[in-house]
Amino acid sequence: MILVYRVSFLPVEGAVEIWSWTGMFFAELWFSFYWFITQLVRWNPIYRYTFKDRLSQRYEKDLPGVDIFVCTADPGN
Repeated sequence: MILVYRVSFLPVEGAVEIWSWTGMFFAELWFSFYWFITQLVRWNPIYRYTFKDRLSQRYEKDLPGVDIFVCTADPGN
């Protein structure tokens, strides 16, 4: 969004304004690229697996004889 703003409001006159605009534009372009790359590196999909044998070893006496566990959230909290 900031890059669109920078491109849409180009300085018209003055060498100092043009150089400062160019510097700010390339700095924001670099930081946008850097942010994008760091977000790609940090994005890790998590794959969760249920180990049925571990569940049965730990909670054999506490588990009822059903085939499906239903996990619900308490809407009151």
